[in-house]
Amino acid sequence: MPFADAARRSRSAGTNAEDALFVKDGYPVTFFFHLSVREGRDVLEQEITRHGGDLCEDEQQANVIIVDEEADIEHIRRRYYRSNVLWQQRVYIEPRDFVRRCISAGKYEHRPPSKKGMPGAPGRRVYGISRPLLCVDY
Repeated sequence: MPFADAARRSRSAGTNAEDALFVKDGYPVTFFFHLSVREGRDVLEQEITRHGGDLCEDEQQANVIIVDEEADIEHIRRRYYRSNVLWQQRVYIEPRDFVRRCISAGKYEHRPPSKKGMPGAPGRRVYGISRPLLCVDY
């Protein structure tokens, strides 16, 4: 695998420094297309490689998995982020317009998934020395 890393690093060094948008820690960011992405794939591939990114055929080697907007992206994200498999926890699941958003913003960044609380009523009040039990609370 060190040979593959060296090859990826040399490819990213060949691109212009100002065009190297999809580079993290000196290595090109690898993208994988989910099965839901069918149309516009060629254009996305060109944009990714033009801006320093790399494409892979194996989702285990990817840093970012691009999913079609029509797919249930939240379900796919939960499946990966809650997995016990380490490579699935470290991969980012992003919609197809993520590439264009990064290019127009001029930087590569992810929005972390929002944490949601447990559904249902909130828990009981805790009574202790600092808050005595009063009849008003009933």
